[in-house]
Amino acid sequence: MSLPELTHEQQRVLKTVYVFNYPTPLEGIQMVLDPEIDEESVVAYLEELVEMGLIVQDDDGYTVSDSVDIAQVAPFKEGRSIFRFLKKSSSEEIPHEHKQLHSRSRAYWQYVHMDTDVNDLKSNLWLYDAMYHLHLLAQNLDLAQNAINLHAQALFHKKRYTEITEIEDWVNQLKAPPSERLPFYQFLIAALGLMRDYDGMLNAAKRGLSLALMTDNQHFQIDYQLRVADSYFYLKNYENALYEYKKVLAQMSTVGHKLSLHHGIARVSLAQNKLLVAEQQLAMAFALIANQSLSVQKKIQKTVVWDERKNIEAKTTLVIDLQSQIYEKRFVYREIIRLHQTFVDHVRDFNDFEVKSMFFDNTGYWYWVTGDFEKADKYFREAIAHDKTNVHAKSNLGSTMIAQGEFEEAQEWLTQVLQEADEDERGLALLNLGKLSLLQSNLTDTYKHFQTILSSPYEADILIALTKTWMVGTYLKDDKVAEAISIIEEVLNSEDVLNPAGGQNIYGIALLANGDVAAAAVAFSRASNIADEILTGTPDLYWALDGKGLALLGQIVCEKNADKISQAIPLFEKARSIVSAKGYLMELRLMFDLLQRHDSSGVLKDNPTLQSTMF
Repeated sequence: MSLPELTHEQQRVLKTVYVFNYPTPLEGIQMVLDPEIDEESVVAYLEELVEMGLIVQDDDGYTVSDSVDIAQVAPFKEGRSIFRFLKKSSSEEIPHEHKQLHSRSRAYWQYVHMDTDVNDLKSNLWLYDAMYHLHLLAQNLDLAQNAINLHAQALFHKKRYTEITEIEDWVNQLKAPPSERLPFYQFLIAALGLMRDYDGMLNAAKRGLSLALMTDNQHFQIDYQLRVADSYFYLKNYENALYEYKKVLAQMSTVGHKLSLHHGIARVSLAQNKLLVAEQQLAMAFALIANQSLSVQKKIQKTVVWDERKNIEAKTTLVIDLQSQIYEKRFVYREIIRLHQTFVDHVRDFNDFEVKSMFFDNTGYWYWVTGDFEKADKYFREAIAHDKTNVHAKSNLGSTMIAQGEFEEAQEWLTQVLQEADEDERGLALLNLGKLSLLQSNLTDTYKHFQTILSSPYEADILIALTKTWMVGTYLKDDKVAEAISIIEEVLNSEDVLNPAGGQNIYGIALLANGDVAAAAVAFSRASNIADEILTGTPDLYWALDGKGLALLGQIVCEKNADKISQAIPLFEKARSIVSAKGYLMELRLMFDLLQRHDSSGVLKDNPTLQSTMF
């Protein structure tokens, strides 16, 4: 039996399994396993393989039995034999590379005898690595490609995204049928997207589309056409994204694809600030979801294949999230709550626990935004119950604990996230730990947490902007005025300001600290106008009421005139009737104290009614 032309690493794996071919059993085993192995042990090992019917002995030595189906039987049984052989090794400490071979063999044994939980096998990289090499030896390209696909899935599950890009060479060398290669590209495209390599994502999507077009499967072709369009969206090339989405408009066949298309066009339209177009697309998506729910939901297991149902569930939550973003742009936060409540029971019937967890995490977030911390707590905990690995929900729960003043429990949740999460998932927990440290006047830890986020290559732009906004308060508390002004101007000039009224207020305070009263007055005026616009959409939004009140106080400090206090007090009274949680009031107090530093006329300090109303 001759080996194909393989890399050194691939040959090493194959020599381990088919070691009796090199060029004598003793030399082969000594070369691959252990130079100290004695001939008696080798003979015993080979006799065992003969007894199992896996090899036969003839004048030329040992060869694989003709009766053995190499691709399906021999690898597993031979793997088991090698595992047993390694266990019998007289060496007390097996070298590292031999442990790796031991792991591969053990994986085969577990796989064929199901000695391990199936879910554990899904992430067993050794198993899929070994399957690939053994099927390749048997020249079974379909099974070898399937092993690569499983390997990519396991790497994706372990968030080892770079390694997925590296094994594309295996796919190219193998040249399996196009339909067999396509599942690999799903994981490759998703990995590149999570790595924010959007150019690479686009190129991989185009390669996947080229393969899909070589098949007669329209489902594959539409799927990869949509991935190309998605890639253009992430590159902010909205014209090409829209063009690609519309190219597949007439080809839509499944509900999942139709939802993907409507969501895609709506997402592009929202990015272009075409809210009416976006809402028209989402209305069509919701109509599909409602029809699916009414006519199919109770029979869905019989009428919709599993992959299609999973796709519908995922797209449903994305459509809800996108509609929520549009409502947020219109400042109608109560509509977001209404929308989520409409779907709560529907989503609880979903099969995909990760999708359910994401939905309830989002639902909790919107209750947090509108000041109902009790319900936010409830939904964050439900998200965690559906998926205990959802560190985003745990971070949000920690934020809720901070708002409620339950600092010890918040610390526990957020510390748990840092212990469980990968590096690219820690940002929100670090932000909340930084906020917690700032409220406790621990500036050393505050700087440490915020700077960790700002130096990370993984964090989303919106989280970076939010961290910078909180960093401004830290700088001002530490009398670093120039740094505060520089960083808040970066945030306000970006597209990622989460709370523009709050951003303008902290900017006004920073300008006051710098002695620029005129510019500060302009910033407070902007904050007041933005808060008015938000309150037009949601009149009882507590943080907008407080933002408007703080803006008026800032104008009072700039003008040294107490007349506007009578306008501010009712705003604070209304805000306290909605939210009076201890932690949130500490955040508000921080802003007030920073502003009060520059109240040279004592207008704020000398008004006890104001402070008793605010806090």
